[in-house]
Amino acid sequence: MDGELLYDGVYRFADYGPMGQVYVYLIIGRDRALLIDSGYGGKRWDKLVAKYTDKPVTVLITHAHIDHALGARFFQDAYVHEADEKVWYESNDKAFLARVLSTFSMPDCAESEREFLLSPETVVQADRPLPRFFLGRTEFDVGDRKISLVHTPGHSQGCCCFIDEKKGVCFTGDTLSKYVWLQLRESTTLAVFEDSLRLLKTAFEKHGVTTIYPAHGEKMPAIETIEKYFDLIGQIRKGTTFQKPLHHPLVPGIRHVGDGVSLILNDPPRW
Repeated sequence: MDGELLYDGVYRFADYGPMGQVYVYLIIGRDRALLIDSGYGGKRWDKLVAKYTDKPVTVLITHAHIDHALGARFFQDAYVHEADEKVWYESNDKAFLARVLSTFSMPDCAESEREFLLSPETVVQADRPLPRFFLGRTEFDVGDRKISLVHTPGHSQGCCCFIDEKKGVCFTGDTLSKYVWLQLRESTTLAVFEDSLRLLKTAFEKHGVTTIYPAHGEKMPAIETIEKYFDLIGQIRKGTTFQKPLHHPLVPGIRHVGDGVSLILNDPPRW
């Protein structure tokens, strides 16, 4: 439950739920703090964050899926991209949550950690007002550094990445990691995702980003990872990728495997 210090003022926390493990990141600046994503909503992030800082906290949601957005309700100041408004309401549908969370059991944890945990029933029944929209806002200043926003449609229409300009680090949510899901109803076409990668690469070059921290999995090299996805998309165009089915009860698809990265797509892929 305790946060892992990644670098100056930045901590990483693990959360768990029916979609697996997800990472939440806390950036503590001189004047303010930012929480990037907020997990499944079964953890009192306000109380947990208070162990690390007494500064005002703003939540920046990378996209509105249940493993990233449901804990935002514990904070007064939270943002999600307006393109994910429909996904937000779908993720917060109580019948949907009851069905999904009924299959999940929280891993064993120390007694000292239990004060932060909530029952699945509490998560289902909680009221979660829609956060603010970014509406063109592209920067958040925490006092000693600026965190810039890049809108990167792909996994969902409202996916966003957040760049710590001072440290050359980007928090990519589900936009960029060892695998990217594009088979969802709310996902974009491959062409749109490719455009987002080009935009992200430009931002990385501008701000000197060398490292990405995704929501799932460990840190990766920034530009190199993007180039691997460009190569994989080129192979998909040619029909030369190694493919295998993704057997997922909620969101099955076809995994296209590249050099250390993979894309999960519909069959056939949507261009």
